[in-house]
Amino acid sequence: MVVARSTRSYGIRKMRGSFRYKVTVPNDLFEPAGIEQGTRVGVKSLCEDGCLVLCYTTDLDDTLLTVSASKHSSGELTIPSAFGAAGQLDDYEIQWELRENGEDYELLGFTTLQLPNYNQQDLGFIDDRNLTHVEQNLQDVKQEHYQLYFDMGSVEKLGWSSGDDVAIELCEIEGRVSIQFNPDTSNANEKSIKTLQDTGEGQQDLIIYVPNDIVKVLRFDDNFSLLTDSDKLIIGE
Repeated sequence: MVVARSTRSYGIRKMRGSFRYKVTVPNDLFEPAGIEQGTRVGVKSLCEDGCLVLCYTTDLDDTLLTVSASKHSSGELTIPSAFGAAGQLDDYEIQWELRENGEDYELLGFTTLQLPNYNQQDLGFIDDRNLTHVEQNLQDVKQEHYQLYFDMGSVEKLGWSSGDDVAIELCEIEGRVSIQFNPDTSNANEKSIKTLQDTGEGQQDLIIYVPNDIVKVLRFDDNFSLLTDSDKLIIGE
């Protein structure tokens, strides 16, 4: 059930000197949901009419990436940095809608970002794959990300090599938000550019780093298909 809507759109801001993205939320949308300064909300993504929708939910579970709300003269929410970079979201605006779902609330941010759209049946099949979760402790700080592995057969089909750069970009496939890997990085945000690496000296198989932000917000399944359209690689169902 829709509780309230914003009467205007708000520009997504990339914070100066960092990769953090923030956007204003009217306080009168925070208040019915009980969102205060410091309240943790989960972040998911949806697609509606071909555009990206950000969903901030009070219904939390262990699989959700969470951010902390700010509330002063107006509210403010953070967009996970790697996800914001993949969509270059500082070029777009958001209009808000608060929905009640039982005892919980969802704050939907309808963006003006029109996503590249694909039908799975129209794409070339590369392989079925999953993501490997990696945790590291760097200077006593736990960092986590995911790796996507390409065996030699997949590498040959893609024509990729160790040391090549690809940009992670948001897209839509079969009505859900996903990502594509684009070897044309000329218009990409620098944070979204990742370098393909071999798995060892003399090895021809490759891995690529996929940020935790993106995997958690998109809520990827354990297994998915790798698909191609021209020179792009798309994560399908």
